[in-house]
Amino acid sequence: MKLLPNSQSGALQQAAVFHLGLFAICLLLSFLDTRQVMGINPWIKPMKFCLSIALYTYTLSIYLAYIDGFDALRVWIGRLVAALMYIEIVAISYQAARGVTSHYNISTGFDATLFSVMGIAIGINTVLDALVFGLLLLAPGDLKLGTLWGMRFGMIIFIAAGFEGGLMIMNQAHTVGASDGGAGLPFLNWSREHGDLRVAHFLGLHSVQILPLLGLLFDSLLGNVIVRALLITACSAAYGATMWWQTKLALAGKPFFKS
Repeated sequence: MKLLPNSQSGALQQAAVFHLGLFAICLLLSFLDTRQVMGINPWIKPMKFCLSIALYTYTLSIYLAYIDGFDALRVWIGRLVAALMYIEIVAISYQAARGVTSHYNISTGFDATLFSVMGIAIGINTVLDALVFGLLLLAPGDLKLGTLWGMRFGMIIFIAAGFEGGLMIMNQAHTVGASDGGAGLPFLNWSREHGDLRVAHFLGLHSVQILPLLGLLFDSLLGNVIVRALLITACSAAYGATMWWQTKLALAGKPFFKS
């Protein structure tokens, strides 16, 4: 079992390093820039997206490394995903520099166009993720059952998180029951008073790291294949149910810590 991604995922690994570097720049700017956008420093949002994209691109590079064959396709998936993430972060960072919101901003023709471009980029990325999931079904590499199933379940929930993003676009906001920009958790800014669709979205996006790690743990500790299969399936079902529960809470206008 390989421990590190192969060179075919180089574009994704470079994207991860780029976004970590950009995070450091945004962090510095957050101390120098005293403006606020919707109640928070404008560079907080690019910082959050930099960390999330860095983790996502590196994780996807590992997923691609554990697929047998389809070498050219894997290279192009990596390059396209990296390019789409550059488009996303450039748009978010540019709007932060302007002191305006990037998501759901249709106040001018330019802002609406930029938001549409971001939406198209994420839509294409979701299609590519579905393709990676298909490859994990068709041509899995040298992986034990728990880890492989964790990756597969993780991709299913990750793709569902893309549809969660669609709910936010339909709502033209991530907050339900109030306008965006109210009191929220530090850095994450999830609403403490109203429904917030970002909570379930966050859970879904990070299923691709959490579930494979659980599967790897089961593979390391347990010898019985059936037990490992049942455990990772149960954990994945519970994870998906938690995401659905948080979606229902948000749509009901309730903050994530209330039932």
